[in-house]
Amino acid sequence: MSHYNNATINPNFKWVGVGLSFLRQCSNTYGVFDDVPPLTNPQVVDLLEVASPTSCYVLDESYNQRAEGENPQGTFDVGPATAYFDGQTIQMKPFYDDQQSCVSWYVGSNGKVYFAASSWTFTYCASSLAEFTTRVSIESALWSMASSRKRIQENKKKFTPEQLEYIDYYLAKIPPPPPPKEAKKPQPNPTINDP
Repeated sequence: MSHYNNATINPNFKWVGVGLSFLRQCSNTYGVFDDVPPLTNPQVVDLLEVASPTSCYVLDESYNQRAEGENPQGTFDVGPATAYFDGQTIQMKPFYDDQQSCVSWYVGSNGKVYFAASSWTFTYCASSLAEFTTRVSIESALWSMASSRKRIQENKKKFTPEQLEYIDYYLAKIPPPPPPKEAKKPQPNPTINDP
């Protein structure tokens, strides 16, 4: 059984997400990023409608109704928690989970979204549920539709304006490919009569 007497909050922004092919690479299932595109108009997105590339799922109310520290499976707990930061007590409610519970996302009583992975340090990852769900929705779509420059061109008309802003943000950070090398002009073969 897990207890959260020492659960803390890391207030520094970190986004935990999947790699986005060449746009944003990571060597594991998830990467932790401190630089993500700004969102112009985040809206709450129904995560039940989002095809997660890592099979994340929305938690039902039973996770929010367990007693703090209760862990019926005996594995990494995804139950409610109380965390402390800068003299504040913040109640954490889990709402979204990785299929293997290697990372879980929580809404704090302060309205912000946090993630926890294998220890009870909750790391700030979104200023609101709208920001979190919008970013998850965009990244899930880009994971399959923007796997190469060619796929971006093929899908250009299918992308939403928000998805295109995301793509442009990351493309601006990637150095352009080098220009094709010019073929060397053939040099005349020297002959015996050459001076």
